[in-house]
Amino acid sequence: MIRALINDIIVNNMVKRLRKNKKIKRNFFSLLSNKIGIDLGTATTCVHLDGKGIIFSEPSYVILNKKTNTIEIIGKRAHEMLGRTPEHLKVIHPMKNGVVADFEVSEQFIKQFLIKSEKISPKILSPIVVVGVPSDVGIMDAESVKDAVMNAGAREVYIVYEPIAAALGLSLPIEKETAHMIIDIGGGTSDTVVLASNGIVASSSLTVAGDKCNEYIQKKMRTEKSIDIGLRTSEVLKVSVFSEPVGTKTKFRVHGIDISSGLPTSILVDSKDIFSFIEKPLSDIIESIREFVKKLPTEVAGDLVLSGTFLVGGGALIPGFRKKLEDKIGIKIIVPDNPIKAVVEGTVKIARNPKKYAHFFVEEVANHSKKIIDK
Repeated sequence: MIRALINDIIVNNMVKRLRKNKKIKRNFFSLLSNKIGIDLGTATTCVHLDGKGIIFSEPSYVILNKKTNTIEIIGKRAHEMLGRTPEHLKVIHPMKNGVVADFEVSEQFIKQFLIKSEKISPKILSPIVVVGVPSDVGIMDAESVKDAVMNAGAREVYIVYEPIAAALGLSLPIEKETAHMIIDIGGGTSDTVVLASNGIVASSSLTVAGDKCNEYIQKKMRTEKSIDIGLRTSEVLKVSVFSEPVGTKTKFRVHGIDISSGLPTSILVDSKDIFSFIEKPLSDIIESIREFVKKLPTEVAGDLVLSGTFLVGGGALIPGFRKKLEDKIGIKIIVPDNPIKAVVEGTVKIARNPKKYAHFFVEEVANHSKKIIDK
């Protein structure tokens, strides 16, 4: 009985201290739940568990059992099975252009990461999760992402635009008056955002990105090489040529269906041809960014000449792309050491202290933009 009384006194004192000191209260609860940052990309999903690092960075694909309606495989293995699944299984892309394409599957997909996080770092309370989405995602789509994550088991969920998360991940001084520009070229969208004084000065989003390159390769292989290939094969070709140094010429053995005979065949394709196939979507991205820059206020443009522009996402790895973009817009393009992880590094940074970055959440940005329009 005396021990129980002592425990009650200790607990009551702790509660009183928590109520008086907000900092202690925040730190106490932070010890009870995981902080997770998610870059929920169309092509690749990256998950960062605070204190443990990246725990998942694989293609955004799942294998769904059509009989049980449950996910059996996710990530790289699911992507490798594209076009090769038995009748009872189906390959699904849960996200499209950074938004939920299939709510139930997305929920199951995200739940896998929360379960994995709990196994790595067991906590008493459910996790705090911050998710990055493209800059053209509206309130309704952002709410769908939020609902999917909440249903997956999160305690708190915050949605932030990917370029903003990337800026925070790169530790750019966006709280200052000097403008900084982020270009994020992912699988589904190409986003460009200018930030200054802790806010968005201008933004643009184009639904032409890595996945569009896959479609062009598939189309050109059919019309110019008379061979029908799958989207996975076209993506493998894209990644292969993107991995080569500028100026390298390599021949790739490509397997598919002969257009004229309808029978299986294989041909050799030069890397130079693959680059020519994706010239159109890459040119569209560059032209879109150029038009965006042309419309920027004079003071902002002047800042960018001095500070440069940061290129992140998969597009940052395209050989020669940085130089072409730099020549077109007349601003120095900076590619960070790890452009793929910039967004997820920013999301987990926000997850550590959501209140500090609350003005960057999608609903806050949208409400601020609406007020400006109403004025």
